[in-house]
Amino acid sequence: MGEKKAKSVFYPYYCTIKMNGPIILPNLTINWTNITYKIQNLDMHSKGQLVFSSPVNMTWLKTGGNFFNFMNIYWRDTDYMNSFKNNTLLDFDVDDWGS
Repeated sequence: MGEKKAKSVFYPYYCTIKMNGPIILPNLTINWTNITYKIQNLDMHSKGQLVFSSPVNMTWLKTGGNFFNFMNIYWRDTDYMNSFKNNTLLDFDVDDWGS
């Protein structure tokens, strides 16, 4: 019943993205790969898995803070539709990198 009152369920909105600055053409000599990810197996303790659509260089991703430069991680409260505020996490731990 709570979901019926959620604004995100009943009030979809149109979104336009406007990017300022010069147009940067991709370097066609580089083999670019579009990669998406899903968050899977999220449990009640907020632990889950990021599953990428293509292989990712995890050694690079987990060193030198690259994960946090690569991913924009934030949370939104229930008043987001009024405040439009992305909140910074106090703590985020990437604790299992797999093999």
